[in-house]
Amino acid sequence: MNLSDVSFLVKALKIIHLIQMAKKVMVSFVDGDWKVKVVGNERASAVVDTKDEAVKIGIETAKREEAELFVKNKDGTIGFKNSYGPDPIDIKG
Repeated sequence: MNLSDVSFLVKALKIIHLIQMAKKVMVSFVDGDWKVKVVGNERASAVVDTKDEAVKIGIETAKREEAELFVKNKDGTIGFKNSYGPDPIDIKG
């Protein structure tokens, strides 16, 4: 392994760490309500009646927090996701 290989691995590990530490906002259906929650927070940011309303609040929250938004379907599967944070660092290879 040469110095350029080590440099590439160090940059890759830094990016992996940034991705793992990135904020996440979840929109999910729990106990009959749609909830918007920043992962790591104890309580939901919002509890609403409709998915559309939860998604709107989720997008606003993700933009404000520069986070990744995950919107779940009622069955718990991921319906869609989008990132509202900074783009990852480019690695020239």
